[in-house]
Amino acid sequence: MNARLATLARAAAATALLAWGAALAESGPPPAPAGGLGTAAASTAADPALDALVAGHPVFGPALAYRSVASEIAERALRDAEDDLARAGSGLSAGLTWRPSVAWRGAAGDAFDPAAGSPSGDLTASFAWRADAQALLRARTAAHRAGVAHAERANRDLREALSRHIDLQRAHVALTIAEDAATTRGATLAAAERVDLDALAPAPRAHEPGVAEPRTLLASRLAAERAVAAVERAARDVASAARRAAEAGFDPRLAVDRHRDRLARLPLEGWRLWLPDADPLASPEVVRAALDLAAAEAAERRVRVGGLLDDLRLEATRTEEAARLRASVRLDGGRPTAALDLSVRPAARASWSLALSAVLRIDDGYARDLTRAAAAVGDAAAAWAAAADDAEWRLVEARFAALDAEADVAFAERGLALARLALREEIDAWRGPDDAGPDDGARDRADAALARAAIALERERDAFYRAWNAYLLAAERYWSAGGVLGGVLAPP
Repeated sequence: MNARLATLARAAAATALLAWGAALAESGPPPAPAGGLGTAAASTAADPALDALVAGHPVFGPALAYRSVASEIAERALRDAEDDLARAGSGLSAGLTWRPSVAWRGAAGDAFDPAAGSPSGDLTASFAWRADAQALLRARTAAHRAGVAHAERANRDLREALSRHIDLQRAHVALTIAEDAATTRGATLAAAERVDLDALAPAPRAHEPGVAEPRTLLASRLAAERAVAAVERAARDVASAARRAAEAGFDPRLAVDRHRDRLARLPLEGWRLWLPDADPLASPEVVRAALDLAAAEAAERRVRVGGLLDDLRLEATRTEEAARLRASVRLDGGRPTAALDLSVRPAARASWSLALSAVLRIDDGYARDLTRAAAAVGDAAAAWAAAADDAEWRLVEARFAALDAEADVAFAERGLALARLALREEIDAWRGPDDAGPDDGARDRADAALARAAIALERERDAFYRAWNAYLLAAERYWSAGGVLGGVLAPP
């Protein structure tokens, strides 16, 4: 398991799942991915061959290990939200305070003596428990939001890393095509310059100076200069893409070697992105709507109970010569609360007290607040129902879009295979029987055919990488719609 898988496996609260599908042909099929919203990510620890395949892959190894700064920030925010949720869920709190003081006392007319002060210090330990449904739901909403942000950021890291690899390979393709175009334009210009310029130069007219070169030669020179400028720009694009790819953990030298080996399969060929089944009712939008509904119901309960019985409390205090113990149980605004305070302080005598009190409130705003709270519950319930009805269609549309993009990748792979086959055939034709060189005319035609086949392969490569970019975007949209973490499927 690489570092990225270990990190994603710890994100159980990220409302997502990471799994790997398929395996090496000799290792048999992998275990079926299972899980759903709010479950811990499954791993392939039982299949070390697949782990080694992914970790050693020249593209997916660095891509899955890549973590952006934004991802680290999202991970910290998720941990903080989980801590706040645990604290709100327990309802427990504790504190320790110390209040040192110095007091001076004297009769009227006594002189102030700084050394006559009486120092004291009150040390108080406080323990409390509160069942606050609204605070708990706010913490759950914050944790849900942080989990969704973390999952989306992890998916974006995977897409961004793969996109940097693709951008680098496409930059090499663009440079190769630009160099071929520059070579062609240069040959056209050289052929044009070999023509007798004196015979082709038009006679000067009365109203304009003489033209030193014909228009066709000027056009050839312009096209050649543009082609040279395109090569220079493509080279800068390669350098920029190489720097960005290196930041994501890719080796730019391997990218050059892969680009030059035109008859070899590309590293992304045969690999697919994992599109796990997602529960529409567990999608981020539906879960957030459910949390909003629960928050509205909690607010309505607080208005209904706390609006009449604002504060009900039972307090007991025990005072000794050196300490005081105070305990209380309250129903504050519909929220049960229990507190215990232990203070170390001197007292004149031992004593105890017990008090029971309540605040009953009836005003003209109670009925209005209760009506508004009930209306808010109805609105939240309607919003949840709408989100639940729409979730399935959104997931279906996102999944079909990702599957269509996957089909386009498969079409592009077939185009690559055909282009490589055509290049092999042109190489064989260029070599001729028994590697015997043909005559000059046939050699020129073979050279041109071989160059066309090579450029056609480059264009198919570019189409394949463009299909992969669209595939990554569509898969990320599906992952985000379903609230799941993305992964890859190894070729069988």
